Amino acid sequence: MTEETAATYDEVQDALRRLELDAHPAEVQGRLCGRTCAAGDQAFDAWLAALAPEYDPDNALAREAQEPLQRLHKATRLQLNDPNLRFEPLLPPDSVALAARVEALGDWCLGFLEGMAEGGIRDVDGLPGDAAEVARDLVELSQAGSFELDGGEEDEEAYVELVEYLRTATLLVMEELQPTSAPPLGSGATFH
Repeated sequence: MTEETAATYDEVQDALRRLELDAHPAEVQGRLCGRTCAAGDQAFDAWLAALAPEYDPDNALAREAQEPLQRLHKATRLQLNDPNLRFEPLLPPDSVALAARVEALGDWCLGFLEGMAEGGIRDVDGLPGDAAEVARDLVELSQAGSFELDGGEEDEEAYVELVEYLRTATLLVMEELQPTSAPPLGSGATFH
């Protein structure tokens, strides 16, 4: 995935504002990831209809909002299926206050869980392998906005570790629920 295909946090936030949606960019991508992990790939039009049921293609502001959301949708789907594991949760940049980034991380987790429910998963304990444990962790992390922070270096390091956990956990759930069809390395397959 190239950098120019990804939509930034601010671009998605602006698109949501234009669509008059009361949702945060992190929550929106988390929801897309959860839905994709639970039910497989979803076409952009179906995702947009679920995200913005009142979307009016005749509204110029709404049409402008569509482009960054298309980039978010495409980049997220590519990242979730990237054999090089380059998935990145859409969170505010490091220039944003730590408390706001932690709250966005909680929103992302909540969105992921909502997306899994939309994709048909009602009982996280019934998930295969480590996916059930990850889902339980995400329930806890969805409350991240209530965590007490000192704002020091330790909090920054803990946040970085949580983002890395979120990244790898999402890829693990994706692989357990939507296994790739590529043969495992070392299986005798020849790559050219």
